[in-house]
Amino acid sequence: MTLQRLLVVFIFFTGILVFFSCGHKLEPPPNPIPVWVDNDADSATLTLTVETEQGIFLAGQNVNLALSADSLSKDLLVRQTFTDGVGRAIFRQLYPRRIFFNCYAKYASQPLYGIGQINLPPFSIRDTILTVR
Repeated sequence: MTLQRLLVVFIFFTGILVFFSCGHKLEPPPNPIPVWVDNDADSATLTLTVETEQGIFLAGQNVNLALSADSLSKDLLVRQTFTDGVGRAIFRQLYPRRIFFNCYAKYASQPLYGIGQINLPPFSIRDTILTVR
């Protein structure tokens, strides 16, 4: 009788093991990482420095990146960040291509806006100034 009991317990735990191992294979695969957030990107880096026409660097301002001018105007963004204490917004691990950017800023209670575009070759490190008016 103990041999039969051992066989039943063995089959029971084997069934549970098979059930759980198959359950993980039945899950849908995770969504692929979008190209603009891919950690294996070509490591093009873009640093935007936001400043006024008077040359004042603006900290804490919202900077947006998009893949086309149309996407930028429709707020279909691929990246978004705020400028640091010296007015810089740094975007790392971007794919090489033309990048469009804008910034909605506020200085001395005045709304300001700046827009631009830049071409990022593979493995490039680009710095540019975005003047808001």
